[in-house]
Amino acid sequence: MPGLKMEPGSFVIRAPVLGNHGNLPALLPSGWRCQCCGCPRRLTRQAGMRSDPAMHMEQLRELLLGLPGVSEEEPFGPEVVVYKVMGKMFALVDYDSVPPTMNLKCDPDRALDLRDIHEAIRPGWHMNKRHWNTLDLDGSLHGALVTELVQHSYGLVVAVLPRRVREQLG
Repeated sequence: MPGLKMEPGSFVIRAPVLGNHGNLPALLPSGWRCQCCGCPRRLTRQAGMRSDPAMHMEQLRELLLGLPGVSEEEPFGPEVVVYKVMGKMFALVDYDSVPPTMNLKCDPDRALDLRDIHEAIRPGWHMNKRHWNTLDLDGSLHGALVTELVQHSYGLVVAVLPRRVREQLG
């Protein structure tokens, strides 16, 4: 597959291709700026920012499990791993699909903007399309963006937990 960097046993998430249109700056991970010539899919790092665009699937798993109160389950069978915070689902990952995919909860307006900008982000597969996105982890999404979207999904779920449960998370 062109542009997909593969290493033994893993797929790699690589730099995105974006532009600075409308409310896009709010969608970008910190340290990014537009270098657009009218195309909505061009983006480069700002000078002095660490440039490490790759995220391996094991790094993704470590990120998900590293969040406070997160558990890993397989309620739909071994092909889909579900990540929950205090029993509430915030991410589903199919590590075995080619490319791997991940469903994440997202603010509805932001979800639409992300889908317009990134070909690798689409409405949530088998989920409420308004509140969930499916990310194709095919190498086209930058690791920093994936990290930020995981944290956003986690934050949305934590925000609706009862206060005493949120306090347990720290």
